[in-house]
Amino acid sequence: MTARQHIASEGSHRRDATELPAFPRLAPAVPPYSMHLAYDLDDEIFIVTVPELPGCMTHGATRAEAVRKGEEAISSWLIAAEHWDTPIPAPAVVQFEAGLAEGEAAGPS
Repeated sequence: MTARQHIASEGSHRRDATELPAFPRLAPAVPPYSMHLAYDLDDEIFIVTVPELPGCMTHGATRAEAVRKGEEAISSWLIAAEHWDTPIPAPAVVQFEAGLAEGEAAGPS
């Protein structure tokens, strides 16, 4: 099964979109959820998955398109979760500190 077929099949077990009331296409602001981006050589597309939101995935022909569609997918997931009273996980928080990597030399002293 190709990535595109897998993404298409993911929605087959979900409720029909016609069951949802009319909502705006996008929420006002997309929270900072993680997006994992991978390239599929077979379909020549970029695959986006959102690890914090089960089943939230999409794809695009370019990185930019995949990220844009990822933000739309997050927004749609959140709108549907709110409608169906599904618990909404908090975005993962990753903090980086400026400094040297382990084993990295500080340079001339």
